[in-house]
Amino acid sequence: MFIGWYRGDEFISAEEEIEVTEGGEYTARFGGDIDGDGLVSATDALLLMRRCMGLAAVEGINADIDMNGETDALDALLIFRHVLNLN
Repeated sequence: MFIGWYRGDEFISAEEEIEVTEGGEYTARFGGDIDGDGLVSATDALLLMRRCMGLAAVEGINADIDMNGETDALDALLIFRHVLNLN
């Protein structure tokens, strides 16, 4: 579920390994890592379900797992399936 490397909100590369030539903080983003803790877990799916019910604000590329342009309950289901190794 690796998406790519970012510097702030700027996309740098989708390669798993990069050579850093400029300063700054680089972050690896993973689809499904809703809370940004570096792990894809059931907590992420629950946060996304709360967003679908209007109880939490979740934005960004990490939430659109099926990359259809919308963040919905199907994305949360896909995260749950990944966590349970049902892919």
